[in-house]
Amino acid sequence: MKCPDSQKQALLTINSICENREDNVDLFRELGGVTFVYNLSKTSVVHPEVKEAALFTLGTLAESNVYCKNSLCRKEIFTDISGWLVKEDLPLTLRRVTVYLLFVLVANNKSGQTLAQTTGCLDILLDLFRSTFPLSAENNLRTLTQTCQLWASVSSALCGCVNNPQNEEAQRICVAAFPTIKTWLQQISLPCTKVLQPICSFISMTVANNCCVQESFFASGGLETLTLLLIRFTSSADTSLLSCQLAVVLAKTLSACITDNCVYRLTKYPTFLTFFSNLLCVSFSCAGLGSVSVWPCLPSFLSAVKFKIRA
Repeated sequence: MKCPDSQKQALLTINSICENREDNVDLFRELGGVTFVYNLSKTSVVHPEVKEAALFTLGTLAESNVYCKNSLCRKEIFTDISGWLVKEDLPLTLRRVTVYLLFVLVANNKSGQTLAQTTGCLDILLDLFRSTFPLSAENNLRTLTQTCQLWASVSSALCGCVNNPQNEEAQRICVAAFPTIKTWLQQISLPCTKVLQPICSFISMTVANNCCVQESFFASGGLETLTLLLIRFTSSADTSLLSCQLAVVLAKTLSACITDNCVYRLTKYPTFLTFFSNLLCVSFSCAGLGSVSVWPCLPSFLSAVKFKIRA
C-alpha cells in the first residue's frame, strides 16, 4: 500500500497481458489473481488511482472471459458497486470506471441484469442518468467532457440492463426516465452526436419488443418530441452531414418505438398524420452521401400510415 505507483503499473500490465486473451485470463483466475484484484479494489486504505486501475482491470478481465464474468457476478460485488456509486465524494473518473465494470457484468448476462435490479444498481444508474446529463445547468465547462463521458457510460450500462437479453422488468423500471428524456429532446437545439446517440440507444433498448413500454413512451409525449426532432434534422439534412446522420438515428429509434402496437394508435392523431405524410415523400441529399431516405428504417410504420392516409 506504500507504493501506489508500482501497484497501478502492475495492474495496467495485467490488463495489457489479459486484454482479449481468454487463455491468459483463465490462468490468472485459476491462480487467484481475479480474487486478489477484487480484494485490492475494496480495501479501505487503497490509493484512489490504484482502486481505479483495479476496477478497470476487473472490467477488462470480465469482458475478455465469460467464466471470469460469471465468477464476478455475485451479490457481494454488486452490493459493493452500488455502495461506491452512491458516494457523493467519489471522484468522477473512479465513478466512470465503476460504471464501466457494472456495464461489463450486465452485458449479455441475465444473472448480471437480475443482480443489478436486486442490489439497487439499476435505480442508482437511473439517478445518475438523470443527474449527470451534460447539457444541464449544473455542469460547468471545466468538467463537461468528463461528465459527458460518465453520462454516456451510464447510458450504456442501462442499455445492458434492459436488453441483450431482453429484460422486461428492467424495461418497466426504466419507464421512469421517459419524462426527463422528453425534456432533454426538447432542449436539443443543434445536432450533437455525443448527446443524441446515447439517448436514442437508451430509448431503443428500453422499448424494444415491449408494447407496454412503447405505450408508456407514447403517453409521456416522448414519441411526439422525437418526431419533431426528426423533422427538424431532416429539413437541414441536405446541407449538414451531421443532421443527415442523426436523422437516420432518430428514424431507427422511432421504428423501435412503434414496431409492436403504437403505430396503429398514432394513425388516430391528425397531427402525426400531417407529420408523416410529409415525410413519406422525403428523400434528401446529404453532403457526400448523395440521395438518402430515412424511411427504409420504418417499414412497418410506412405501410400503416399509407393505409390511413388513403382511407
